[in-house]
Amino acid sequence: MLKMMCPHCHELIISSLLAEIDEVFCHHCNEGVAVQNILISARGMTISRDDLLKRFFRYKKLLTEVLAERALMDKDTETLEISKKSSDQFIETLEEFMAGARGNYRLHFSISVPVRLSFDGKIQAGWLLNLSMAGVCIEIENYYLTPEIGSLVALEFSLPGQSTRFSLVGTVSWIRKGQNDNGPVHDLGIRFADPDEASRDNLWQLISASVRGAMTTETIN
Repeated sequence: MLKMMCPHCHELIISSLLAEIDEVFCHHCNEGVAVQNILISARGMTISRDDLLKRFFRYKKLLTEVLAERALMDKDTETLEISKKSSDQFIETLEEFMAGARGNYRLHFSISVPVRLSFDGKIQAGWLLNLSMAGVCIEIENYYLTPEIGSLVALEFSLPGQSTRFSLVGTVSWIRKGQNDNGPVHDLGIRFADPDEASRDNLWQLISASVRGAMTTETIN
């Protein structure tokens, strides 16, 4: 959760988009204020986003070590369940902090959103997992139609109930191969290659509308 203190009324402004905007509207004092001194909150803990960014690689290393330790707990039959639960909660807190350090909010989809991929004269079908102003994560099942890292991909998709159809071009940044019960499933991270103004506007309207209801104010005690 991202938040900041309104410099006018000293209320907390909460919005997942604070890292992407220069000005935000405070619903308590009805003023537009400059975004500054962003805080990240996770499970009752709060840290300055700027401070986290300065120490990002330390937090990332800590998360890697805690995940490895948690895996060892599952192999140790003497490890108490309460210890596993506490470790899980710590991992979730660290992951929330790391998510708050991202420069772009990620919109996750709870329903299947089909997407069409075109690359190297081939066509592949997939599903959107999440979307941001910077790129998308998609899931595909056909191993033989997987683009290589660094290759250019054209994407086409539209959300259920909406008339806007997105046509975007991006570069494959990473590939994560996996296995589920029904067959191989691969996740692809695709970074957009300089979308045109209309596409950027449509993306922003979609993403900002999804989190608009989360923007609230709280009193600082």
